[in-house]
Amino acid sequence: MRYVRLKPHHDTVFALCLSAAIAILCLALASSCSRPLPDLGKIPRAQYSRTVHSGADTCQAWLPLVVRASAGQEFVALALQAAQPWADVLGLAIAVPALADEPASVDVTIKPCPADRAADKFPYCNVTAQTAGACIDGSYHQVITIFYVGSAATLLATLTHELGHALGVDGGDHSTDAKSIMYKTTPISVSKTAPLEQGITLEDAASARAVWGLSK
Repeated sequence: MRYVRLKPHHDTVFALCLSAAIAILCLALASSCSRPLPDLGKIPRAQYSRTVHSGADTCQAWLPLVVRASAGQEFVALALQAAQPWADVLGLAIAVPALADEPASVDVTIKPCPADRAADKFPYCNVTAQTAGACIDGSYHQVITIFYVGSAATLLATLTHELGHALGVDGGDHSTDAKSIMYKTTPISVSKTAPLEQGITLEDAASARAVWGLSK
């Protein structure tokens, strides 16, 4: 399993524009989410485990994934929503919000597009997001980094895709099936004129079950 370590990249104008876009998105999400989220905080942690080899380190990953977002609480809610399709096909809780003093196993963050992935045309980045992981104190910690926020629908699809990586689907790699949510579509962009055509396939579900030793 190969992960890429990103170098810091600073662009003041880009960062200000990104912050404004995030603020608008958060306001839109706050006004559109009328239904309360289920109380996922009461779901037992560490129900399933798998052994992960990360470089020279070996550690344990656990389900459900415990999610925190340095990008803001709205992104925790979106990550939980994005995890629901995986929960539906697997028949168990996939992600829960990290409680106040609880260590997270997945953190969602936002960064400017890496310099080597920048593009001349909208959305000015050749990658929507990426997931990287490392063993920390015997447990597997993963970071989902968002490079292009886009619409709420785009972000939701992106998080569903990245959570597939966090689950270890296809060994953390991309699917060759163009109908799969794990297909390498870079960058993901969802709109009224370009609806999402990918979903979680039977092969995706089977891969996740095999990784975690789940029965059908």
